[in-house]
Amino acid sequence: KIILGENKLGYGAIYWGKVSIFKLFGDYNTTFKGLRFLSFLYLLSIPILFYQIGKSLKTKQFIFHSIMLWISFPSSWFFGKIIGPELFSIFLGLYGFYLTLHKRWRYIGFILIGIGAGVKLNLMTISLFSFQYYLLSKKRKLRYKNIFLKVLKFIFCTAIGIFLATPKIILNPIE
Repeated sequence: KIILGENKLGYGAIYWGKVSIFKLFGDYNTTFKGLRFLSFLYLLSIPILFYQIGKSLKTKQFIFHSIMLWISFPSSWFFGKIIGPELFSIFLGLYGFYLTLHKRWRYIGFILIGIGAGVKLNLMTISLFSFQYYLLSKKRKLRYKNIFLKVLKFIFCTAIGIFLATPKIILNPIE
């Protein structure tokens, strides 16, 4: 039941699996304290990820502007529910984007972004941005015959992430 958790409201089963795991360890109050703690960690890690992304891009302006934009963004303070899937998916998307900036971890990053998109579909914008950024950074080295292969790898890795987030897409597509 944890792996094939309900897909309530269209969020990925991985989100509901996390909720189910916390329910195993205690009562209602303990579960929500644990989930709130996790959300708080996601919230704190997002500026750290902006810092790491800025270091990878070698731009100090990005670090300052992205952290200030995040702090001034109302949703960074309240999504209407502190333990909702939004912070989890944003964390996965930004961490995935950070990994895509490193050649060794690029495809794992796209898988993480896919998991984030499987939790909240609006995260596909980060996925498309990451792929476009990758293509633009390689435009001098990339040949047109290789672009098609890169597109297939990108789609495959993102799809793996979405399927990992919601395995019912394959196992029970009608539901």
